[in-house]
Amino acid sequence: MNKTPSNEFGILILSYDALSDLWPVTLSHFFDNFDLDGGRYPIYFGSNEVFNDDPRVIPILSGKDNDWSSSYLRILEQIPCSKLLVILEDLIVVSPVEFIKLKELVEFGISVKANHIQYWPSLDNNLDSKNNLFFEIPKKMPYRSTVCGFWDKRYLMSLLIPGESPWNFEIMGSYRTSYDPGFYVIKSSLFEFVNLIEKRSWTQESIIWATRNNVELNFSCRPVANRANIIISKMKQCYFNSMARIPWRYRIKIMSIMRKTFISY
Repeated sequence: MNKTPSNEFGILILSYDALSDLWPVTLSHFFDNFDLDGGRYPIYFGSNEVFNDDPRVIPILSGKDNDWSSSYLRILEQIPCSKLLVILEDLIVVSPVEFIKLKELVEFGISVKANHIQYWPSLDNNLDSKNNLFFEIPKKMPYRSTVCGFWDKRYLMSLLIPGESPWNFEIMGSYRTSYDPGFYVIKSSLFEFVNLIEKRSWTQESIIWATRNNVELNFSCRPVANRANIIISKMKQCYFNSMARIPWRYRIKIMSIMRKTFISY
């Protein structure tokens, strides 16, 4: 059981009702791998109208799911903590999370008044080092804003625009944060995860992982990604990885030239 919720820091597992079949797997692996030092931090679980009755979490309901960002805002409004570590329900934690490393992330975020900290390493490894654990993310760098990560709740709420999807938020939210300070990235991952769902379909990775680890997933709840979608996804990932190898300042210049060349005003 969690202790009385703190007004400073908590963990939010963000979900929605259509993925309720995943919740037992999500929470089982979360609590198996997260060392929470006897429940020092409150664990919130956000959904729409379906109540998560696991006694280890504090359920938060957003009400009718009109769109992702509106539901997210209603969940955040009900959480008393000023700082949050946000995790999505379909990113299953598959490696141990040491409490000392989590504690260092939380204390760093609070001490430097961070708006956001990404908890997996950036592909860009030439960033300025804030200390031996974190890099500071430069202004105007692409993908500064990720759904998952450490967030200052008030700042996060100011970024959310009703009607946006998670993908819109990561792209357009990064533009909205372009000139804001307080963005960091951890040097080594807080934990490893498996992504089970992509565009409302089971990933091939989810099938392989579930089979190897004897994890029961209800594959009848949604379709498995078809071959065409898998090929497109892999092509996009190759493109992303290739672009990520280009120093971000040059990347921005290239994209700016492409926009000016192919988009008429």
